[in-house]
Amino acid sequence: MSAATRTYRGSSLEEILPRIRAELGPDAVITRRREGLTGGLAGFFQKQFVEVEARAGVPRFEALDDSEALPDALKRSEVMGHRSEEQPPAPAIQKILEQAAPFADQLSSALERTSPAPGTAMAPLVAGNRAPGEAREIVEDLVEAGLHPVLAEGVVTETVSHVMPFSPHLSLERMVRETLAKRIPVQSTWTRRGRTIGFVGPGGSGKTLCTARLAATYAVGSDLPVIVLTLRPRDGGAELRSLLEPYAIGVHAVGGPDEARAIIAGAREHALIVIDTPTVSPSAPAEMDRLAADLERIGVYEVHLTLPATVGGHAADDVLNGYAPLGVSRIVLTHADETGHVGPAVGLAIRSGRPFSYISSGTSVDGGLLPVNPHALASIIVT
Repeated sequence: MSAATRTYRGSSLEEILPRIRAELGPDAVITRRREGLTGGLAGFFQKQFVEVEARAGVPRFEALDDSEALPDALKRSEVMGHRSEEQPPAPAIQKILEQAAPFADQLSSALERTSPAPGTAMAPLVAGNRAPGEAREIVEDLVEAGLHPVLAEGVVTETVSHVMPFSPHLSLERMVRETLAKRIPVQSTWTRRGRTIGFVGPGGSGKTLCTARLAATYAVGSDLPVIVLTLRPRDGGAELRSLLEPYAIGVHAVGGPDEARAIIAGAREHALIVIDTPTVSPSAPAEMDRLAADLERIGVYEVHLTLPATVGGHAADDVLNGYAPLGVSRIVLTHADETGHVGPAVGLAIRSGRPFSYISSGTSVDGGLLPVNPHALASIIVT
């Protein structure tokens, strides 16, 4: 019957070996070994452990040290003139020697695996050993940039646990940036040729400027015809007309959905239709309901909320929730040149699932509106 095995656990093999030797003797046999991580908080600050299963071994016979310890059969072979170096030991002795796997051999093998090369420092046994300190610092940086602590922790934890093993040569900051970028929702590609877009948002959010910028961009660079409408404008459409005059784009000021439908009839499938909406407040539910009904009646299926990048976390949630009755399907990040603190808006897009469509910066119509690149946006947060 084989000897029972015992399980030992410690931070390293060097820590465990003296205990095995003391309890099982110098000829102990290590039958199984595994390594892993334990403890920590939310995936961070875990400690490495080594777990070993061992059993007592069978002592070796040192023929040159003490002839009195040799088995009688071996002694007799020497008396009869047989030399052990010329003939193998008896089968029983051979089996004993093969099963011994002496403790010293295990220690030598372990030291050979873990010893650093001459002149070099001890290398970590796992790539993750370098992560915890850096990871905590990056979580704090993400929170400082405006991400919610839970989101920041989740992004870094995902990176350390599931991305870093495949890219150990990359910096942790770069990997976190890529992980965050993958989480940022952006507008998908379009299969239909025509589009009908309405911009909604609070006063001062850049709604009218975004309308002009998108119309001008398509008028200059696309093969689609462009139709611009402004719904119930307080200035009769004067501001929007002045912005688009250099591009020779006409502006239709309409008082209601029926008038708008008459203008765009037959153009939905082959034109870009951009609509600037009146400023309404979430605190005025009657006005909000009226605008929602107008957009539905016109057939605006892309409702883009203009959200200033300067808005804080709670305020960003309030803006989206306040304009949700209008059927907001996309977010335009405006005033992007006024702050690098875009974490609240990014967190809002991730939590709500509302993708970013465009990012708007500056005051000129030309070149101020671009499709959102999630990697560029993540680079603002993870520097």
